[in-house]
Amino acid sequence: MERLIMAWDDGRWSMKILQIATLGIYANERVHHVLTARSAPKVMLIGTERNREEAKRFKDQYHNAGIDIDYVIVDAWNYNQILTKVLDIIIENADWEITFNISCGTIAMRAACHMAAALTGATVYYVTEDEKQKIGKLVEILPLPLKGISAVKQNILEKLAESEEGVRSLTELGSRVELGVDSISKHVKWLRKMG
Repeated sequence: MERLIMAWDDGRWSMKILQIATLGIYANERVHHVLTARSAPKVMLIGTERNREEAKRFKDQYHNAGIDIDYVIVDAWNYNQILTKVLDIIIENADWEITFNISCGTIAMRAACHMAAALTGATVYYVTEDEKQKIGKLVEILPLPLKGISAVKQNILEKLAESEEGVRSLTELGSRVELGVDSISKHVKWLRKMG
C-alpha cells in the first residue's frame, strides 16, 4: 500500500512530499524534468558551492508555483558527509514523505541518496541519458524493503553503497562479496530488475 501524507494548508488538503534533488555541473535540466513530472511542494537541492547560483535560479523559478526550495552545500565526493546531511534532512522532515531526484551530481552524491532511499523506503526518480536528446526516459525506482532481500543481496547492495569510486566489473564486485562471476551476475540481474 502506498503511503500518502496530507496536510491542511490554507483551507485545502495538500500532499506533504519533500523531494531531495542532486545538482551537478551539467544537465541540471533533468532535475527540472523530474520536478515537473513528479511535483513536490518542498524541494531540498543538494550540491556544491559551484551550484549556488543555479540553486538560486531554481528557487526563483519555482517560487511563483508555490514550491519551497532550499539548498544544502556538500563536498561532491565525500560520500559519508553527503549521506549524513541527507539523513539529517530526512530526520528534520520526519512528517514529510521523502522522494529522491538523482538525475545529476557525482557518483558519491547519487550513491548516498540511493542508500538513504533504501534505508527509508523512499522512491527514487532519475532521467536516463540519451545520446540523441538531453532528456531521456523518466525512471521511477519504487522502494524495496531490505528485510525482503536475502542476506547475499543485502551484502551486495552494502558493498556498492560503500564504494565511493564505484565498481568497474562484476568480477570486482564478486570478489568484494566472495562470489563467483556466475553467481554475482544472477544476483545483480535480479537487483537491477527490482530497481
